[in-house]
Amino acid sequence: MCKLKRIYQALFAVIFSIVMLQVLLVMLQKSLAGALLFVPVILSVFLLLPKQLQKLTFHYRRAWLFLQLLSIVVMVFEMQKMELGLSWDWGAVIENAYRYAAGQNDEVNLRYFATYPNNQFWLVCMSTFFKGVLAFFPEFGVHECKLASTVLGGILTQATLLLIYQSARLLMSERRAFWTGALAVFFLPFYYYAQIAYTDVPGMFALALMVYLYVFAKKTENCKSKYICLILFGCVAGIAYKIKVTTVIFVIALFIEEFLNKKVSLEKWRKFAVCVFLTVLPLLATVKGLDLIVDHTLSISEELSDELEFPVTHWVMMGLTPGSGGYNEKDVKYTHEQPDYAAKKKANIEIIRRRIQRYGAAGLLTHIFGEKLRHEWCKSVLAGDYYGAKHPMRQTRTWELLAGGGKWHWILQLYSWPYYAMLIVGLVLAGFSAFLEKTERSSAFSVSRLTLLGIFLFLSIWECNSRYLVCFVPVMILTASDGLTQGWRLLAGRKEKRQKEKSKQVSSAE
Repeated sequence: MCKLKRIYQALFAVIFSIVMLQVLLVMLQKSLAGALLFVPVILSVFLLLPKQLQKLTFHYRRAWLFLQLLSIVVMVFEMQKMELGLSWDWGAVIENAYRYAAGQNDEVNLRYFATYPNNQFWLVCMSTFFKGVLAFFPEFGVHECKLASTVLGGILTQATLLLIYQSARLLMSERRAFWTGALAVFFLPFYYYAQIAYTDVPGMFALALMVYLYVFAKKTENCKSKYICLILFGCVAGIAYKIKVTTVIFVIALFIEEFLNKKVSLEKWRKFAVCVFLTVLPLLATVKGLDLIVDHTLSISEELSDELEFPVTHWVMMGLTPGSGGYNEKDVKYTHEQPDYAAKKKANIEIIRRRIQRYGAAGLLTHIFGEKLRHEWCKSVLAGDYYGAKHPMRQTRTWELLAGGGKWHWILQLYSWPYYAMLIVGLVLAGFSAFLEKTERSSAFSVSRLTLLGIFLFLSIWECNSRYLVCFVPVMILTASDGLTQGWRLLAGRKEKRQKEKSKQVSSAE
């Protein structure tokens, strides 16, 4: 294993150890009962559960089918009992997509999409989807189209769960794949975000599909199938980039991992170059083609974009805001007040410079690994309860259970916090086991860890929001499953070693 790989593996293990400590501390503050439950949960996971799981014998594919059907039932129930009204950026996309689909072009708020161009492509996607819906149901209004988008979000979420399971099947045994799928099914953020057809859910689906295509391409021996997968991967990566820019971190991680795995061999480097070409060319072509479609559909003038578009420096500036480093209304107002794109960028950079100087090196690290880390990584349902509390259509008992601030929300936290903490423990174990092992189990796991490290580093300088982790849940699940498995194997190996030593002692005594 090259030194560079060992460095980033060590970095992953250290950083997520810090994340784990912060998660445990926040869990103690937010849900003391959940923290107390975490102890028997983690002991059961590592001491009791492995024995019981080995005893279980059943048809794992049928069991998975049952589990996913159960997931669908629960998801539909949750969507009915916790219907949300349109608000924040999600509401802006849905309302304006409906206006486009209904031919109300003059009522579309182009100023919003000129300000936030990252939502332009998803606006085009949703307006196209709504046109299809209205072709069959012309009497539908914005409320009914919102419900249709909820169905779409549910389908994409269930497809994501299936892709996680199928990727696990390619990487692991049938038994481990089933339990990896189960780990995903019981992770609550899937259910919170399923009905919110914003960029997080399709971004999550696209990333899960990228993971599956990558693993399939690595596993197949057929060159034709491999090359087709790589081309499809590039196309999906291009679409994912337009939906959620951060998904490109997975592509970067993949290229880094594959580059570092190549030994000094002309043939291997030739194959690597071919694979890069077959991936990058479709990716760039897809991005360019989608840009043309968006420009043609929305027709936002260059003058309007120059006046309103927020530069990337705006989100870096907000990421440096004292406290959480999250959304800040004053920063938004400040950027809005600047006359054009160049002025906005210049003003943002000046504030960034001042804030970095004010922090100093030690203060900046404290900001990143303190409040900002807690705001990003220490939310047991990835802020799903926060968004679930926004503009409910009706405050049902289910809403009181699921929504942040709900009367019965503390009961849900008894489950969500121990479960989330267990996943983070799995990430830490995955990091340390990879660092300590001399041989890599699978490059897919290494890519997943590098992706999570990448999103951590990115959000260290970006505006942070726990919701931004949603599209990376597929790699979180796969990595945590791998880590928990390695923890089980380590304990089993130690137990076997102790038994052998005891047998030797008995034999020598005889």
